[in-house]
Amino acid sequence: MSFKVYRNESDPFEQFGDDDRFDIIEGGVLKIHRQDGTITYINPASWASIDDSPAPSVCNGRTAGT
Repeated sequence: MSFKVYRNESDPFEQFGDDDRFDIIEGGVLKIHRQDGTITYINPASWASIDDSPAPSVCNGRTAGT
């Protein structure tokens, strides 16, 4: 499942793909395992929150449940 990392900087968020994964490690460091095998570390002072909720499904141009 894809996720967004909201930062404490001018960029509102950074989007990561379905095959990317994250861990919060010692000291609040955000460790992101990217699909291509690279690892990104984000300082705890630089990220605010993570949104890993699934996107609503869309059927026939309408969001499910509407």
